[in-house]
Amino acid sequence: AQGQLQLSLSLAGAVSSKTRNNLRDVSGKLRRLFNPPTHTDTTPAASAAAVTPIPPIKPTAPTIQHETKPTPTSDELKEKRMRAMLANARSLIKAKVYPPARERLTQILDEAPGTPEANEAKSLLDSIPK
Repeated sequence: AQGQLQLSLSLAGAVSSKTRNNLRDVSGKLRRLFNPPTHTDTTPAASAAAVTPIPPIKPTAPTIQHETKPTPTSDELKEKRMRAMLANARSLIKAKVYPPARERLTQILDEAPGTPEANEAKSLLDSIPK
């Protein structure tokens, strides 16, 4: 690093004196930053403090208990899918896009007969204008 600073100062000959002074200031600051002065305090208190290391503080992290949800069964997944299809069909009916709504409702009737979703699908299918 010091060689690079000397190189920078030697290249400073091609620049203005103001830039050269700025380079000197920066190089001095860098030298002080990376080579801090060593203090030689010989008092007993200072030497004891220098010898005794301070133990690091270990923060205690709280233990977090995460609740895990049980994996949904295939029936629960199917029910969720049917509810989503019903919601989609309702949106299509509201937008007066009837053919795709009919497809979804008949699919619900075919895949989940006898369920509350199928009953609702039947009533929605009957309410669609022909």
